[in-house]
Amino acid sequence: MFASLRSRVALIALTCVLLSMVAAVGCISIVGDITFKSSDFLTLSMVLIAASSVLAFGSLLAATHVTRPLGRLVDATREMNEGRHPNEALVGLGDDRELAEIAQSFRNLIVRLREVDSSERRFLMSISHELRTPLTAINGHAQALQDGLADDVEIRNNSLAVICREAERLDRLVEDIMDLARLRSNRFTTAIEAAYLDELGDHLMAIFRDHPGRGDIEVMGDFEHILLHTDGHRVLQILRNLVNNSLRYAATHVKVTGERVRGRIRVTVFNDGEVIPADMHERIFEPFVGTKREGGMGLGLAIGRELSWALGGNLRCVPSDMGAVFELTLPLEPHSDR
Repeated sequence: MFASLRSRVALIALTCVLLSMVAAVGCISIVGDITFKSSDFLTLSMVLIAASSVLAFGSLLAATHVTRPLGRLVDATREMNEGRHPNEALVGLGDDRELAEIAQSFRNLIVRLREVDSSERRFLMSISHELRTPLTAINGHAQALQDGLADDVEIRNNSLAVICREAERLDRLVEDIMDLARLRSNRFTTAIEAAYLDELGDHLMAIFRDHPGRGDIEVMGDFEHILLHTDGHRVLQILRNLVNNSLRYAATHVKVTGERVRGRIRVTVFNDGEVIPADMHERIFEPFVGTKREGGMGLGLAIGRELSWALGGNLRCVPSDMGAVFELTLPLEPHSDR
């Protein structure tokens, strides 16, 4: 490829030299007819021919010098495509500033692609693990029922309850994975409608007013009366996921507040449990990495962030000295890209 490029560059340079020579010879011939002797004209012509030969050879050398680093860059990218680490493949390409910038861009791209590939492998492994756990329980209890090992009414009812519970867990897992896939492939639609923040808050509080198994943890809410145009159902889904996650870690209470801040709404979900380390503030939004305590599947935060982006907002973990704080921001009007 670059041998051909060098040839083209050299040909262009040689053509320019020849055109310049022809123009010079034409000018000299005109002037020679007037003032120069024929011997002087011949001498000048020979000098021009020799100079053109030197320039042509110099053009070839220059073309080779110009294109050699690009050839090295192509070789380096080919090696990276075959699995060589970017830091090894791109060594020695930092002599030229522009070429160094291109090399750095390639390095960043390759590293990012490898991170995405690694993330996808972890995602698939996590899905396999999450599916295997309920399936193992369902198969075990179903087999016991089939073999007549659960003749006792209480044992049989317990097995049926486990099967139903794990089947529901599988159904939620599949739905969450489908939601996440649709969000990431931009095949997710939102229904824009008028909604009041305090009404959404009241609905949220009603859901968690009698949260089973967590009677010692209080869920509190304080919401301003703000009109916004968004998908209220999806906003409620984000907040429900946040509160569910917070309940798994809270010591005594979870508090949700909603207010207007600089032309947008901000909803904050706080729990008085463990402080989230700074190095986990972004990682917990990765699928199957987030909160998985007490039966959580680690998808709630990932889906919540993707939904917030789909609605033109953002979901983030806010640094805090006590407890854990999540902040959802949304525009008052529909997102223009949706």
